[in-house]
Amino acid sequence: MSKKSTALFLATAILGVMITVIYEKPENDALLGTESFAQQSSPIVGEVLSKNVKEPQDTYAVQIEKQLEDILKNIQGLGSVEVMVTLKTSSEKILAEDVNLRKNTVSEMDSQGGTSTVTEEDEINNVIMSGSSPYVIREDMPQIEGVLVVAGGGDNIGVKNAVIEAVSSLLDIPVHKVSVFKMENK
Repeated sequence: MSKKSTALFLATAILGVMITVIYEKPENDALLGTESFAQQSSPIVGEVLSKNVKEPQDTYAVQIEKQLEDILKNIQGLGSVEVMVTLKTSSEKILAEDVNLRKNTVSEMDSQGGTSTVTEEDEINNVIMSGSSPYVIREDMPQIEGVLVVAGGGDNIGVKNAVIEAVSSLLDIPVHKVSVFKMENK
């Protein structure tokens, strides 16, 4: 098997593992490192009117870092690995809402024959609940800003290129946002 085939196989395997973990159902909150909605009820109440609930991004970044470290350490010649992921945005849960619009238009005629029209619009948004939790339409995962990989074999150009290609394809980020450096001997 050629080096290119091996790198492509590893990248595909990493992508499969990440997709499986990222898109698991919310019942597996312990695996995802997040709390259930029931445990988060107080922050949600405060954000109900904004439609979106922001999640802490640290948990997601740490999860991606661990997964990358676990899979990258299997690349021949890489040695020990440390990964740091920076995020551009945080995750958002988009909540289902029931929107009621009320429009009232009043036309008035003054004593000189002029007409004025006043229009009032009211919008009432209510979050749709599923039991005691809000109903989530979708969850947008954070956008990854960049990845730093520090590894024992980070000075080998072939290994470095394989790591950059694997991380870039797995996380769907441009190669210029992935940096690989040699780990300092301690």
